[in-house]
Formats: sequence, C-alpha cells, structure tokens
Amino acid sequence: MTSRILAAALVGGALIAAGPAAATIFCGGNGVVKLSFTPGPDLQAVKDAPPDSNGVVRVDVWAVLDEVAQVEGPGGVFLALGGFELTLLVEGADEVTLAKTVDIPHRDFGSGPAQCRVGTVPGELIKDGRLVLCHWTVTLAGPASNVRFALDPAGVPTCADLEGCGDAGIYAGYVGTTDASQENYFFGAGYAPAVLNPTVEPDLAAAPCKIGYANVGIYRARAPRE
Repeated sequence: MTSRILAAALVGGALIAAGPAAATIFCGGNGVVKLSFTPGPDLQAVKDAPPDSNGVVRVDVWAVLDEVAQVEGPGGVFLALGGFELTLLVEGADEVTLAKTVDIPHRDFGSGPAQCRVGTVPGELIKDGRLVLCHWTVTLAGPASNVRFALDPAGVPTCADLEGCGDAGIYAGYVGTTDASQENYFFGAGYAPAVLNPTVEPDLAAAPCKIGYANVGIYRARAPRE
C-alpha cells in the first residue's frame, strides 16, 4: 500500500468514526433538504405516475440539500460534509417498499432503508450551496394518490444529545470533515416535501429550522472576497 493510499484510508476511517453521531456542538440551521423526483439541476416536487401492468407505482425520490449559505467559523470556511443523517417519511400510502442508495463515497450506519445515517469518505464538497444526499426507489400499491414524501423530525438521533438542537425544529443534520477540524460541528436543515399523484392542490410549503446559524453565532456568513 502506498503512502498516499494509506493516508486516504486513515482519513476515511477517522471520518467514519466521527460521523454525525460524534458531533458535540450544535451550530443552528443552514439549508433545506428538498425532496424531489429528479436529482437536479431542476428539482421536481410534484409528479404524476400511473400504476404499471402489475398494479404498482414505482418512483425515484431524491433528498437534495440546497440553499446552504457559505459560512465561516471554527476550522475556517465550511465547505464539505463529513456525515449527515435524515429519515424519509411516506404519508398517504399503505404498502410501501423502499430501496435506498447513496451515490457518493460513504459508509451507511442507517437502521433501515428509510434512514440515511452516513459518514462520507473522505468528505463531499458542497457546490453552489447544493449536494444530493440520498436516493430512494419507492414501490407503492396503486393507484397511490396524494402520497406525500417528507422527513421525519424524529429521524435525526444525534440532535437529541446536543444542547439547543431539540428546540430548533430540524429535519436533517450534517457535520464537517476531520481534515477541516469541523467534525464536531453539527448543522441542522429544514425540508421541503414532494407529492405524488395529487388530486388537489398540494401543499409544498417548506418547514424551515426555527433557529438559524446566525442566531447561534458559532458560524457567520462568509465575508465577500475583495
């Protein structure tokens, strides 16, 4: 094993060990996880999908972290994720089968296909305030009308152990990378739902965090470059 490969393995192992669960400091909310029937660049929150010949509906749903402000604080500018956690919630359908994938290098510590509790290896850069987190292939018993995809507010277990996090109303959380010395800093995110086969005007209002990073004050908006 070359020194470069060994170094990468050690860094990756450290990130996995850190993960979201090792975070110790809540930094407030930054960003919104948008549920979408496409991964981008144009997100799609509403979709019509008829049953197939077997009477089932199959759709793909992505969780996309979006609208992340570039902030700076301990460790410098926060540029990359070292781990994240969120849990998909499917409402309005009786029979649901989920198959989960994460399309970035990672180790998944989730307790089932609905939960993404992930350590990224060696960390994933947030580009233009956006990063695709999780992808589910969802199978539903047809015709599956007014099915709402949301995030479970109880699906961020790390939040329960962090002072100030429980009152912030977050639906997802993420930490920085060890190479930036930001693995202990935990940010929350709100979410925006997606709706499948609506028969009425769907409610797509986002649920933002109640406490933002500016309220907490550990990180601040990055100063404009001169």
